[in-house]
Amino acid sequence: AFERTGRYPSANLGAGCKRRGVWADTNSPHAEHWWAKDEANPPEGWKFYTQPAPLIRRRDSEGRTIGWEPNPLAENIVNLGGGNLEKGYDYYRDQIPGMSEDQLRVNIENKFGSLFSGVPVYKREWDDSMIAGGLVDVYRGETVLIGIDTSGLNPAAVFGQVPAGVLTIMDEILALDTPFGEFVEDLLVPLISRRYANHEILAIVDPSNPRNAKTGTTALQDLLAKGIRAVVAPSNNPVYRINAVKHFLTKRNGFVVSPHCTWLTDGFKGGYAFSQIAGTRGQVRTVPDKNRWAHVADALQYLCLHLRRGTLGEQALAKAGNVRQRRAQRPALMA
Repeated sequence: AFERTGRYPSANLGAGCKRRGVWADTNSPHAEHWWAKDEANPPEGWKFYTQPAPLIRRRDSEGRTIGWEPNPLAENIVNLGGGNLEKGYDYYRDQIPGMSEDQLRVNIENKFGSLFSGVPVYKREWDDSMIAGGLVDVYRGETVLIGIDTSGLNPAAVFGQVPAGVLTIMDEILALDTPFGEFVEDLLVPLISRRYANHEILAIVDPSNPRNAKTGTTALQDLLAKGIRAVVAPSNNPVYRINAVKHFLTKRNGFVVSPHCTWLTDGFKGGYAFSQIAGTRGQVRTVPDKNRWAHVADALQYLCLHLRRGTLGEQALAKAGNVRQRRAQRPALMA
C-alpha cells in the first residue's frame, strides 16, 4: 500500500505530493503475526498506537479472574451507552459470558491472541495452563519421540519426551508447500543435529507412508537413509488418534508444551477444529478440517498413538485386523 503513495498530485499539477503515508487499524491479531512483530520493533518511520482496553481484569492471589473494572482511559464509552457512561461499559460487560480466554484477550483487553471459527477438536480437554512458562528443556536419558505427518506437501513434526509420565513437547516444525525430502534435509535433520544430537531418537510416521513420485522411496525409507530410527504409527483411524491425545490432556499433569510451538497451541485453541456444515443449524463435521493447523495436530496424534499402542483401543484395532486377515484367508481354505 505504501508503494502506491506519493504519486498524486503530480508536480505538473502544482507543488506535487508534500506528504505521504498509510493509516490502518485492526483488532489485535495473533502474537506471531507480522503486525505484532513490527509493533514490538517498529520499522523506521512507523508508529503504533494501542487503544486502551474498555475493562480492566481483576484477579485473585492465585491469578484467577474475579471481575472486570471500568478503564477510565477507555475511549468512546459514553457514545456506546447513549450518553450514559456506566451503560457504555455494560456494552463490553455483556459480551464476556461465554467468551474463551483468547476472545477476552483480543476483544476486551485488546491484547494479541488467537480467534478461530468452528468447534475446537479438544475444546473440553485443552487448558492454556498446559503451555509452559518458558522454553522446555530436553531431558537427558529420555528417548526423543518425533511424530511426523508425511502426507501431501505440508509435512510437519513435533518433538516430545515423557519424563515421569508427562508428555512434554519441546519443538515443532511445519513446512507448507514443501516436498518431504526437502523437509527432512533442510529442517528436520538440522534441528536434530542442533538440539538432539546426543539423544536416542525414534520417529513415528504417518502409516499411509506414501512413496515419493520421483524417487519411489517411502517417507520411512527417507528417514532411515538419514540415520533416523523410524516406525509407522499403529493406526490412521482418526478416532484412535484423537483419543490418544485426549488421554494426555485429561491426565493430571499429563501434558506440557513449549510456548514457541504456536502451530500446536493455536490448533488446541481452535485452529484444529470441526467446521460447521453449511445450511445446518450448528451441526459440525465428524472429521476435523485439513487446514494448516491440522498437520502438526496429526503429527502429535501419531506420537501419542505410539505411546498408547498397548491400550484397549489398540487391542481392539489389532483384533479387527485379525478378523480381516481371517476373512481374506477363507477362499483359500475353501478351495
